[in-house]
Amino acid sequence: MVEAGSAALNSELVPDPRRDRAFGVLGPIDSIGDVIANSMVGILYTLVGSASAYGWGAVLARLGSAWMFIRRPQADRTQQK
Repeated sequence: MVEAGSAALNSELVPDPRRDRAFGVLGPIDSIGDVIANSMVGILYTLVGSASAYGWGAVLARLGSAWMFIRRPQADRTQQK
C-alpha cells in the first residue's frame, strides 16, 4: 500500500529532468527500509509474539500513509476543497 504510493508521490514531487535519478535513489532506500523493517518484525515475532509483530507493521503502515497524505502536492489539496 505505502510502497506503491511512495513511487507515485516521488513522480509528482520531483521535476522531470531529475525524475530518473530520484527513482534510482528511491530503490535502494526502499530496500534498506525493507531490511530494517523485516528485521524488526522478526525480532518482535521471536521475542514477544505475532500480535506485536503485526501491530508494529500496522503502526508503521499507518504512519507512512499519514506522512504521504501530509506531503502530497499543494495542487491536490486545493482541488479537494
